Amino acid sequence: MPTRPPSTPDDAIRIAMTDNGPEPRLGGRDVSVADLVQTAYDLGLAQAAALAGSDTAARAAIDYCAERRCDAAAARC
Repeated sequence: MPTRPPSTPDDAIRIAMTDNGPEPRLGGRDVSVADLVQTAYDLGLAQAAALAGSDTAARAAIDYCAERRCDAAAARC
């Protein structure tokens, strides 16, 4: 299994309290993981990277979602 590059402060996922409950967000940009994943799906990784601030940050959000880490954090998108 390939190893991931270490996370940077810009791609740290944090859980924010919202009106809908806990939500995973990209810390450096305060963008929801759901918005980044939807952007990648609709417009491609390059657009998601622009929204996230870097390719590494976008991939961190996509990995977070794909690995369903929100379940362990009791957060939902």
